[in-house]
Amino acid sequence: MFMINTGCICCAILALTFLFYYIVCSCLKGLGVYCISAFKDVPREESRYYDKRRISRAQRRAFKKWFIILSVGAILSYFISQYFAYIAIGLWALIFFKDIFVKKENLFRNYRI
Repeated sequence: MFMINTGCICCAILALTFLFYYIVCSCLKGLGVYCISAFKDVPREESRYYDKRRISRAQRRAFKKWFIILSVGAILSYFISQYFAYIAIGLWALIFFKDIFVKKENLFRNYRI
């Protein structure tokens, strides 16, 4: 009997989504910062004081990290056990929420010019 490995499918879909975002941010270089929703809340006159290339590069690294975690989870869940997908999604969720839930004033503090 054939069973569908939903964990592998979920990991693969999320990994491909973050790969797409990584490629988009890589192509846009400094303009990739406008894909970050938190940067859209920064007033235009204040946004001049931030290094947009460094912010975009940091977000690219985050997308790449998430892609790798989810890809490894998808591959391991396909070949070994479906539980590896759940572990990968849990690990991704921990890292994702740690990166996302940061105070607004601390979010771009390291990227001031």
